[in-house]
Amino acid sequence: MVDIDGYLALDINLLAYFIGDSMNEEGTKNRFSVLIGVSISVVAVVVSVIQVYAAIQNNRLVEAQTIESFIPHLMKNETKDIALVAMNRYVDRSVVNEMASLLKSEVALQTLAKKGTAVERVATKKVLIGLNQERVTLVEQMFSDIKSERIVATTSLVRNWNHTSQLLEDALTRAKKTPDNKSGVINTLVLLSAFDPSLIVSYGEDLEEFFKMVEKNGPQTRSRITKLREILNQDNNKIQPTAEGIG
Repeated sequence: MVDIDGYLALDINLLAYFIGDSMNEEGTKNRFSVLIGVSISVVAVVVSVIQVYAAIQNNRLVEAQTIESFIPHLMKNETKDIALVAMNRYVDRSVVNEMASLLKSEVALQTLAKKGTAVERVATKKVLIGLNQERVTLVEQMFSDIKSERIVATTSLVRNWNHTSQLLEDALTRAKKTPDNKSGVINTLVLLSAFDPSLIVSYGEDLEEFFKMVEKNGPQTRSRITKLREILNQDNNKIQPTAEGIG
């Protein structure tokens, strides 16, 4: 924290010195009155600058402490969206936008895009558009000819992203375009197993159509399809996603 009192003591002592001289030397009172007036103006500006700087520093400290208190909730996929929206009350919007982007929280950004000032809403929408494009790119990379790209993309979508209906539709639409891309299809099935069972069930007909298109690809594909069909048949039996099988 900035020591404002130290600066004030120094400037006040300096003024006292000039004031004392003006009282002891005859005929120089007017000269020193002008000097005192200028000195007071300079001190006022210095003090104002110091106070603003101290306020900024103190605000950053409070902001940092606030973010720290939210970290346990931000680290969990099931609570990060609520935490980010709640943080918006106490933390600058630009910081929340950046954190939402890093945490791949489209849900939080969609909520925040409807809140705050016009400037804040526009800024959030811009971040959301960028994140949407990143999601589309990752879905495409699940079908890449480069194995490392496929693995990184699928793993990121499984572990880090909101498993929304939009992501499900993006992945399913992309997979249907090239059903003979065996690695891409398996990666899609791995991703689908990460979704909430209730959402999987709501897309039951679309998924069955997709399953019939790709189950001829091989035993690994059929094994993944069997697990997803179990979810469709028993929506209360959630299967935990794993990285196994990503290709």
